[in-house]
Amino acid sequence: MVSISKEIKAIYYGLLRFEQVFKKMQDQAVLIRSDNTTAVYDIGKWKAKESLKERIEQERKGRKRVTTRKEDSLIKKVALQNRLRTATQTDQIALQTYGIDVSPQTIRNRLHEFGYGGHLLKKKPMLTMKQIQMRKQFFETYGSWNAMKWGKVLFTDETTIYIVSTDGARYAWMTQEEARKLLIIQPTV
Repeated sequence: MVSISKEIKAIYYGLLRFEQVFKKMQDQAVLIRSDNTTAVYDIGKWKAKESLKERIEQERKGRKRVTTRKEDSLIKKVALQNRLRTATQTDQIALQTYGIDVSPQTIRNRLHEFGYGGHLLKKKPMLTMKQIQMRKQFFETYGSWNAMKWGKVLFTDETTIYIVSTDGARYAWMTQEEARKLLIIQPTV
């Protein structure tokens, strides 16, 4: 994309110089070796709404990037060394290691550009052999029950609800695919 915008700029400045040097349409037509109508058509097309000049002005809008591509890859490298680090911790390590002085929000933005986001770590269920055997026995006993029998059972909800803080929930930088495949799991113990 960078090379395309450079080509567009080169064409634009070339046409601009061409127009300044040859003010008359006839001079332009002679130089292009075409009749007057072709030159008028080309220059009219160039000055139209969708001209190269407007495209270049649209590309220039916006704030300049704080980091270079190399710095972006170094930020990604630091963040992925330990995915459990926060953006603030990653920022401090990037500053100490590579001298990249950016805000934690910039770290977050760059990681989002690379496709990484903060995903909640899933907890690995800790089952002992006794629990596994009890589950197997439960299935053997009640596995053949139909909906009518299960309808008579009273289920209670034993969900713990935390009002102030979480139950040790942790986040990690992962892509959506990594989060789906459960590649990074928080140990229970």
